[in-house]
Amino acid sequence: MLLSRLTWPEVADAVARGDAWGLVPTGSFEQHGPHLPLITDAAFADVLAGMIAQRIAQPCLTMPALPIGISGHHTGFPGTATVSEELFAAAVGAQVDALERAGVERVALFSAHGGNFAALGRIAAARSAPRLAAYADVHRFVGAMADAGRAAGLDPGPADWHAGVLETSMALSAFPDVVRAFEGVRGYGGEDPDWQARMAAKGVDALSASGVLGDPAGANAEAGAAILAALADELAHHFAAALDLDLQPTPTMDTRSERGN
Repeated sequence: MLLSRLTWPEVADAVARGDAWGLVPTGSFEQHGPHLPLITDAAFADVLAGMIAQRIAQPCLTMPALPIGISGHHTGFPGTATVSEELFAAAVGAQVDALERAGVERVALFSAHGGNFAALGRIAAARSAPRLAAYADVHRFVGAMADAGRAAGLDPGPADWHAGVLETSMALSAFPDVVRAFEGVRGYGGEDPDWQARMAAKGVDALSASGVLGDPAGANAEAGAAILAALADELAHHFAAALDLDLQPTPTMDTRSERGN
């Protein structure tokens, strides 16, 4: 149940029926190379939220994905917006508060943007109510992406974290109409073992003139659908265990995003 499409009596009725849980997806508004739109991560978060909700038996009240996140490492490129962790936490907290006031007792937090993961963990750790579960392990998240990509025939490099073959494949599955041509686009390959620390200190533009980490060559929609499904499975299993929710058989779902169309 998308909260953005419900009236307040419908929200109250959903909670009154019992067992409803809340889902707060977060994204970003940042550069994604010359071929993916600035809203990419928020669009992925919306797609994944729907897929997660369908994998859990209990009814889910889903917030719209926060469209701006912690993206200071991308500000070397035009169009990127970013907020401080304090403001990000306040925005996430406002959504959690809304769910709590409605009577929702279990809330899950996740991000489709790497810069938000640690903050979500701190937000969940700082609150005692409602019962919160945050997926805060960005390395596990990217690892799940990479494993699913390899199983689908892709060959992601060690730095394929941003607008490379993994995310470009996901975009081709979820919102193909807004993906620009990426032939000849080159990104950073991860030659420096300390590239993540360098990125954190100096920004993505210190590593990649295109803004891409990885290489989008070979991206395809079929692999993207498999990656999205694997991420939805990973997140749904995490939240089911953390919040005592029940999994149901994985559905077949169209991953195309309304935000991207």
